[in-house]
Amino acid sequence: MIDVKALLTQDFAPKVQRKIYSDILEAIKIYNVFMVDNRIFFSYPNFSSLKGELLSYSVSKVLNDSAFTPKANYRVMPKEVNGYKRNILHMETDHFKTTLAKTKKNGQLPCKSKYKKEYAISNKVGEGQYSLFGIDNEIQTVELPKLYAIITYGYNDIKKECSHANILVPDSIFKKPLEVIDLARNYIAFDKVEDYNVMQQEDIVKLHDELEKIVKLKTSNL
Repeated sequence: MIDVKALLTQDFAPKVQRKIYSDILEAIKIYNVFMVDNRIFFSYPNFSSLKGELLSYSVSKVLNDSAFTPKANYRVMPKEVNGYKRNILHMETDHFKTTLAKTKKNGQLPCKSKYKKEYAISNKVGEGQYSLFGIDNEIQTVELPKLYAIITYGYNDIKKECSHANILVPDSIFKKPLEVIDLARNYIAFDKVEDYNVMQQEDIVKLHDELEKIVKLKTSNL
């Protein structure tokens, strides 16, 4: 059996955890500013459904851009996950393939989907019933696929802040988490522990422009 917890803490060390959580907080700040700047537009019920998509895009974009900084330990790529040509961000480390999802509660798995359930099957190697030994008790030499993890986050619409953030490893049938890292529990702001450059103003402006493009595209046929 693979030690999922050991691999998870190896790929997502405390410094990486802080970076991911800091990026989520930064993305939510940018999203909040965009909502304030366009509060009249989003006061119409017909447009309020766009909020979730814009928040998801903001978080994905900030984490995507962070992958190209010198301290990042993960690679990113958009991948199509269904027949509707929907691309979502995939983050890869040495042992994990990771996607993002918004959830309602801390430590909760996100809603099921076909691609999530398919990815989770690889996590069977971390469950008690799986053995790395053959019938002669010798270790099998098959190459194991990357395990599947999910970075989840929540948004408190009243307080306008991140309510929780986790890195979860679901079981192979996507019913419960095998391991959970609570990114917020031991978070220490970067300015207290190391020199860390937040997003530059031009990057924030660029992200705002991209959010505006999404809104225009979604509302062009209304």
